[in-house]
This record gives sequence, C-alpha cells and structure tokens, in this order.
Amino acid sequence: MEEPKAGAFAFRDFDGKKILQRRYFKEFDFAAGKTDDEILETLGAAEADSFETTQKKFDTLDALLVKTTEYQRHIKRHGERLTAYERKVANRIASDEKADVGELRERFKRANELSMKYCGCVTDASSATTFFLGGIAVDNVGGLIQKMVTRYKELDDKIKTRYRKIFATRLKQAREAAGLTQSELSKRTGLKSRAISNYEQALNEPSLATLVRFSQRLKRPVGYFLGTD
Repeated sequence: MEEPKAGAFAFRDFDGKKILQRRYFKEFDFAAGKTDDEILETLGAAEADSFETTQKKFDTLDALLVKTTEYQRHIKRHGERLTAYERKVANRIASDEKADVGELRERFKRANELSMKYCGCVTDASSATTFFLGGIAVDNVGGLIQKMVTRYKELDDKIKTRYRKIFATRLKQAREAAGLTQSELSKRTGLKSRAISNYEQALNEPSLATLVRFSQRLKRPVGYFLGTD
C-alpha cells in the first residue's frame, strides 16, 4: 500500500469559491463584485430578450451545468478516495501483525491531515455524507446546480413557447393555403379537431411524429412549421 501524496489526489491550497468562479463563470466580470446568484440572475429569462439572446443564455447555462456537475463529482471522488484509504490503513494496523505499525500510523496521519485540510466529511443523522474540498461543500454546489436548473427550465419554456407560436401561425397558414377547415385537416391527419385548434392557438406543441404528419398532409417541409425554412 503506497503512501498517498498530495499530487496524486490533485490537492493544492486554493480558495474554493474563486476556483469555482474562475472555472465555471470565467466569462463574467467578478471584479464588479458579482455573486453567483447575481450572475445566474443575468441568465434568467427576460421578456425583452430576443429569441437569439434567449438561445445564447440557454447554451451558456447548459455548458455551466455540465461543468459544475463534473466539479461536484470531482469533490466527492477525492473525498471518497481519502476516506477509503484511511479505512484500509486503519484495518491493516488492526489486523496485520507483520506490518510496520509506526509507518502505517504515519500514513494514516498524512491521509487524515489531507482529509481535514481538503475534504472534511460531515455525516448527518440519515448517514448522508457531505465532502468538502477547499471549503466548497457538495451540498452547496448541489444548491448552485439546482439554481441553474431553475433558470434552464425557464429559458427552455420560453424557447418552446416561441416555437409553439411559430408552429401555430405556420400551421394555420398552410391549412388555409390548402383550402382546408380544421375539421377536414383533422380527417386527413387522424387527429381530433380539438387538437388542431389547440395547435393553432399555440396551446400545445406537436410531437415529432405529428409534425411529420402535418408536413406530409400539407406538402410543406418540416422546417417550414418551425420557421427555419
């Protein structure tokens, strides 16, 4: 069993908050004193935003979610490695009569120091363990991720609303150009008249299969209904 080294665990002295900001919010100006909440607020869905701006915010949040989730796994992985190593050393001290107990205790002490310095572990009444790395708790990063997810859903809903409106307008135009009533289009597509009405009022969004069905029956490309053609 080899003695754990700081480099092997990728540990170093740092301000966890600043690392998190530099790694995941580096495109924002922290010199202005913005907090994570203030940054996420700038990425929220705003009524005045153009569709292009909304998509850009959505893409930014999508990338941040991936990176921050990776960082959360990074914290937990290192904490679990150190905890597992301490257990192995402790078990060997207790069970291996031929082992150099003095050396093993030094190894345990070193691993324990790393745990205390970089990965303090807290176990609550439900036996759930929270690991800390550089002062950042997994639960805190999890809270940040949840805030991102909330913004992500808001932007996703705005994008879907935009496409529903485009689809509603294009569907009505294509139906009228074909000289069909909602009832007649219903018969051609096998959909209920109420469903056609809901689509044209932008109340619902079609599945891919339904979108293709409209494309085939109304002789228009799928991109037409999405506003891309």
